[in-house]
Amino acid sequence: MKLIIIAAVSENNVIGRGGIIPWHIPEDLKRFRKLTLGYPVIMGRNTYESVPERFRPLPNRTNVVITSRSMDENAISVKSPVEAITSAMELKHDKAYIIGGEKVYNDFMLFADRLEITKIKGNYLGDKFFPRINPRIWERIHEESHGNFLFETYVRR
Repeated sequence: MKLIIIAAVSENNVIGRGGIIPWHIPEDLKRFRKLTLGYPVIMGRNTYESVPERFRPLPNRTNVVITSRSMDENAISVKSPVEAITSAMELKHDKAYIIGGEKVYNDFMLFADRLEITKIKGNYLGDKFFPRINPRIWERIHEESHGNFLFETYVRR
C-alpha cells in the first residue's frame, strides 16, 4: 500500500494557525476531495476535530485518527503511526492519504511514498508547520501553476 502525504503549505512552511488553515482556496479543496475520495485518510485528533462537524468524518473515506483519547464511533482510533498504517492496510486499498497535522506529517515523512503538495505563494503567520522537503530524498515530478498557488507532486528518490 502506498502512503501519500497531502498538504497545503505556504512558502514559509505554514500549514495552520490556531487550529485553522490560514487561507481558503476552493481549487485546493476540490483537488483534496478528488484525490482522497474512496481511500483511508490518516490524521491526528486535532486535525479531525478541526474539520467542520457537518463534514466529520470526511465522507466516503475511512477516517483513521491517531489519538490517546477515546473518539466517536465514526472514526477508527489508533494510538500510533504504525497502528494507523496497519488499520489502513486491513481495508485492502492500494493507497492511504496522510492529511495532518504537523506531528503526523513529521511522523509519516519516513514512511511516505509520495507527496501531493499545494504550495501557497507568500508567507503566512502560523503555529503549525510542514516539514522541509529534502531534495536529496524527494524528487518533484509534476508542477501545475494556478497563479497564487501550485500543485506539486513529489516521489521518494
